[in-house]
Amino acid sequence: MTELNVGKTSALSSSPRGDVTLFLDIDGVLHRRAPGAEKFTALPQLQQSMRRHSRLEVVISSSWREVFDFEDLVELFDEDLRTRIVDSTPVLEQDTEFVRQRECEHWMRTHRSPYQEWVALEDEKALFEPGCPQLLFVDGSKGLQLEDCMRLDERISEALARITELKLAREHAAQAAEHLHLSCVVTASGDELLAEVTCGGKRETLRHTDAAELGLALLARGMKPENVSSPDWKEGFHGMSAGQCDALFLAMRTGRKQRTE
Repeated sequence: MTELNVGKTSALSSSPRGDVTLFLDIDGVLHRRAPGAEKFTALPQLQQSMRRHSRLEVVISSSWREVFDFEDLVELFDEDLRTRIVDSTPVLEQDTEFVRQRECEHWMRTHRSPYQEWVALEDEKALFEPGCPQLLFVDGSKGLQLEDCMRLDERISEALARITELKLAREHAAQAAEHLHLSCVVTASGDELLAEVTCGGKRETLRHTDAAELGLALLARGMKPENVSSPDWKEGFHGMSAGQCDALFLAMRTGRKQRTE
């Protein structure tokens, strides 16, 4: 699967990013696929859908991207929507199986996270795998119809709902991690330092004769310097010496053991 250099320009870097990506075909979608058919008759309906979904971005997947400059394709849309047309897909070798789907997937892998949702408006089923869940098929002899727009609105709404659920789940996980109790008490026992680590409801004891190495081991377990304490050795408790404290916390702050001459 090889990408060809078509030499067309895009505005991806300067365009706002949407939460759902729509890959847009033109012939058979924005107008009927027929000799002499009037062009872009369905563009007003598509633009209505775009206005209903402000978190939708559009990427041109039509073969028109191989003929016309990206800026010319953007200007087909009303001025208030042009920044939402963010890019065009790469052009892969035409003998690539299900080439249009592979071009969409290539674009998504390159520009968006694996969690980003996408939909493709297309009138040629053979360009996509049978049963491709992202494909929204349009009858090319009619072009985009009201019922297609209704299906598109439904797909976008479902995708946005999944994205919202995922964001909330991530936020809850992050909040849970922040509130997870992390603590460590380091004491001395002969030549060894003992670190009693508490993480949530779990406890672990680490042993090391080198304070800096112990600091790095604590760092690897998600500990921060503020999570670590030690009894005051000056008061007769079995805590770290001043030198050991310095070495342990320096290693935790810098992420490395300082070389000694």
